[in-house]
Amino acid sequence: MFENIFEKRNKKVTSLLKLTDCLGRSLRENVALFSVDDAEDKVIFVTENNRVISGNYKIDNDISLTNIEVVDSDAYEDETKFNSLVEDQISNFIGSIHENNYSKSDNEFKDLLSLWGTRLKFDNVKASIQEKTLKFSENKNIIKSTSFEKLKEITPALVEFLKENKDTIYSVKEIKNAVKLADVVSEAFNFPYLSYEDLVENKDYIIKDGSNDSIYEIICQQELLKKELLESKSHFEYLWTTNENIQKLSSLIFESDEDVIVSTLSQTLAEIPYFSLATKKQLRTTIKNSLNLQESVVTEVEIKTFASKLFEYKKPVKDLLISMLSEKYGVNALNLKEPPTFKSLLNTEVVLFEVLSKLSKKGSVQKEVLSEVAAMLRLKDGVQSIDVNNYIQTIFEEAGYEDYHDSKFLNTKLNFNDTLSENTSIEDLVTLIKKNVSDLKVDVSDEEIIERVEKVVSKPATDAALKSAKEKDAEDADGEIAQAEQEAEIEAETAEEEAAKEEDVGEEGEEDEGGDEDEEPPVTISKEEMLGSIADLEEILKSLSPSDENDE
Repeated sequence: MFENIFEKRNKKVTSLLKLTDCLGRSLRENVALFSVDDAEDKVIFVTENNRVISGNYKIDNDISLTNIEVVDSDAYEDETKFNSLVEDQISNFIGSIHENNYSKSDNEFKDLLSLWGTRLKFDNVKASIQEKTLKFSENKNIIKSTSFEKLKEITPALVEFLKENKDTIYSVKEIKNAVKLADVVSEAFNFPYLSYEDLVENKDYIIKDGSNDSIYEIICQQELLKKELLESKSHFEYLWTTNENIQKLSSLIFESDEDVIVSTLSQTLAEIPYFSLATKKQLRTTIKNSLNLQESVVTEVEIKTFASKLFEYKKPVKDLLISMLSEKYGVNALNLKEPPTFKSLLNTEVVLFEVLSKLSKKGSVQKEVLSEVAAMLRLKDGVQSIDVNNYIQTIFEEAGYEDYHDSKFLNTKLNFNDTLSENTSIEDLVTLIKKNVSDLKVDVSDEEIIERVEKVVSKPATDAALKSAKEKDAEDADGEIAQAEQEAEIEAETAEEEAAKEEDVGEEGEEDEGGDEDEEPPVTISKEEMLGSIADLEEILKSLSPSDENDE
């Protein structure tokens, strides 16, 4: 059931990752996805040569990056240079206004706000960029390695070897498959070289029919899934702000009909399965961002209560997703690490060079070099694997192995979604979530809530919530108590201001946090006490829910 739903998911993140790798191939260096701002359709990449590429993305049939800008990463890492960058942006903005170019000034003002927002979190940005660039380590350097240089030196002799032993080599299945794959990959990634200057001058970068499934998805299926998961788990709240289902779900924050919420949540999970992995904090931020775009006025308490409800509702789908990813794709969603890039392609190349080494004359330089290249490639990953692939395709073509060219396969459009059952429906998800909602209904006695809550919060702060707690489940009580606390906090602040006017109340009284345990709790408590009580109360309410789970 969920496998078919998962295959039909919104593949925006996959498309952005494909854009990342294709951009890297065009630049002939490794590129990493740095951040995505769904509200502005903006994406930022970091490159192996310490450049930061930003632009607006659009995912339709084509995948496009427009309004491209390129700056050195040290502009973000060096505070002086960063300030200079901000000043330049301000100058451009003022200049556009002076020239009465309001359309241009509007875009520049948005860029300025974005840059200023980045400036406010400068230290985090600096650390993130350094983390990304550290991943471009020695294990991605293939073409300039000593082993590959040796391989290039023996290329003429290797081509002759392939010609002379054509019949033998034809009989080896591993070589035959590897060369066919090399030919297909060479065609799929046949991108002309682009410099940074070309990117800035062209202002856009487009992958034609990039949203269609291709040989890229076949080769990188597992690593793409891992990267999707990592990006979603790390930046979920910024990836889907403008999504239609997320917007619709967020707008139901005051909806009393449980069936409506469950139905909309199921549609959201069907399109964005990773929604089931989002933490409470990410759900709160996502809902808040979505409501801000809708210009809705909602309190933090209301957002928090709604996010907690969705968090509990989606739990069975989370378990289903984790199980399916593990069983079908071999991906452990609970223990993810940054996957190597194009590792499947490299593994195929390793096999080819190992087999050619075994077929080479014993004690020959060729045998030694081929074996050394295979051992080297075992430890590598990254976009340079495509250069190795092109090398393989070239030497076999020069050796007269033209019949390995599989044009029929190249001209076949891949669309795996067409093979999925059309009977797949989100009704199964609705049923699953409804059952979970029913299981969440627990009977929490009035006496139990009173006994545990009175330990941390004064009686005036809880009277309103406790009055109706007996007739409600734990989650309803959570919302009532939170509302009562908010009202009590306002009353406490007012009482504190009035008390401050009296001569007999000073700093000593304000520092008292409750006195002896045997004493009656004070009717008026300080703001600090109330905030502390709310934090403690949240922990108690967690323990009253059917199962515990932290925000993180």
